[in-house]
Amino acid sequence: MFKMREVQKPRLALNCVGGRSSQMILRQLNHGGVMVTYGGMSREPVPVHTSLLIFNNVTLRGYWMTAWTHKHAGSPQHQQMTDHISQLLIEGKLKSPVHKLVPVTAYKEAIESVLNTRGFVGFKHLFDFQNKG
Repeated sequence: MFKMREVQKPRLALNCVGGRSSQMILRQLNHGGVMVTYGGMSREPVPVHTSLLIFNNVTLRGYWMTAWTHKHAGSPQHQQMTDHISQLLIEGKLKSPVHKLVPVTAYKEAIESVLNTRGFVGFKHLFDFQNKG
C-alpha cells in the first residue's frame, strides 16, 4: 500500500498576483513564514488577516526587480544570477510560461486582451519584433 509522506508547509511564498489569491497563499505558509510580493497582476491590494500576522507570525515583503537590476547592472551578482537562470533553463528545470507570440504590428490586440474585464487569459503575450505580421 502506498503511504503518503507528510509535507511541511512552505516557509517562503512568492506572490506576483496580489488580491484574494495572495490571501490563500498566506494561509498555507508555515508559522514564521515570509511572503514576498513582486508583482500585482490582479491590480488589487494584498489583503491580510490580522490573525495571520499575530498567531502565524508571517512576514510580508515587497521586492522590485527593476530597481535591483538597475542597482546591480554589470556587477558580479547580476552576472551570477543570469548564469544561474540560464543553467536552469538549459537543464529544463525552469520553463517559460505559456505564451503567445504576437507580431509587434498587432500590439493593439495584445493590449486589449490584457486589459479585458475578464482578467486572466491563460497565457502571456510576447511581442515578436522579427515578425512584422
